Amino acid sequence: MPESILNGHQWLEPKGRQIAIESGQALQLHCVRCGRDFITILPSGIRYAVYVSIVSFFRLDDDVTARWLTEACPGKRPLGDDKDRVRQVAEIRVAQGQSATFKVTSRSRGGSPKRA
Repeated sequence: MPESILNGHQWLEPKGRQIAIESGQALQLHCVRCGRDFITILPSGIRYAVYVSIVSFFRLDDDVTARWLTEACPGKRPLGDDKDRVRQVAEIRVAQGQSATFKVTSRSRGGSPKRA
């Protein structure tokens, strides 16, 4: 995400919230104006647009990620983002213990997660 795009959002926590996921660590950013959520996988720095649930982050389609990472903050929650949020392609589970392992479950567009 270019620095100018990053600075255009109003993050709930300016430096993000560090979270434990099953593969290690990630940084979550949530914009309080537009409602968009992103995670950055650490230490790789790969960033994804995500839909947040209680126990998981659902990675959104690459087209959504590319668009959200290059668009300026719209300043309010766009109605079209609700359609984007159902374009889920993978689940990134929040870690539940020290020995948790990374698990990505494929999803069809707008479908239910496949259980592994």
